[in-house]
Amino acid sequence: LTADSGRTMQGEIDGLHSGLNSWADYYSRSQGRCWKGPLEQRIEELRWASAKCKEANIPLEYIFAPKPGTVMVPMNGEDKTAPTS
Repeated sequence: LTADSGRTMQGEIDGLHSGLNSWADYYSRSQGRCWKGPLEQRIEELRWASAKCKEANIPLEYIFAPKPGTVMVPMNGEDKTAPTS
């Protein structure tokens, strides 16, 4: 993996998130497959993770690294912090 391919990959992801690319375009171009299976899998993974976090009384955001520049603020006066939107 070179820096150029890393930038290309990040550009693809940024285009997807900003609406410049569609899920179908992204998956067919980058992986040569249909987009529905991977997206359905991701939804199931998030549903499972969300349920587990609720059981443990932990915000779902705690198990994902925040994007660079995300501001963290105290939650309800506790020691915990959460990203702001």
